[in-house]
Amino acid sequence: RSSRSASSAAAPAASPAASPAAAAVVTVVGSVTLDGYTKASFGATEQTAFKTGIAKVAKVSADKVAVIVSDARRHLLAGVSVDYTITTTDKTAAAAIAKEIKDTPAATIVTEMKAAGLTAVTSATVTVSDTFATVAATPPAEAPAPATAPYVATGAANGAPSSATTAAFAVLAAMALAWM
Repeated sequence: RSSRSASSAAAPAASPAASPAAAAVVTVVGSVTLDGYTKASFGATEQTAFKTGIAKVAKVSADKVAVIVSDARRHLLAGVSVDYTITTTDKTAAAAIAKEIKDTPAATIVTEMKAAGLTAVTSATVTVSDTFATVAATPPAEAPAPATAPYVATGAANGAPSSATTAAFAVLAAMALAWM
């Protein structure tokens, strides 16, 4: 884990998983608490701006960043807490991304967030995990086989329903009408 003075703290570690032979997605996780916003004022536009800002710090494209916003008060802090996940394809790239974030001073992160459009940011507290979660990429699910019609035995040679089938449907219909 990494911790920086006054502007960051260590994040909980993610657990590694899949074998290196399988195609995988590796994630870098962390959190940024931003003073100047609340959960209510941190809408879709601000989330997009955050993705742009943290992506620039991490030197990745913004489409590799996912966020979850929560009220920082649950962490006994002011502002808004933004948990982020950055996806990549291998642990070496994940380590480089985490290093970029860790090595960036909080003041620079504030500057990048403001440049991305989060103009109300006054300070940032940043965390990033030193452990990366690896998830094996799953192949697309095969489409289920089409359902086949159940076999219905008929009593007549021409395929018409038997009198037993007709009687059964009449009983079911009567029961349905009784419940209405």
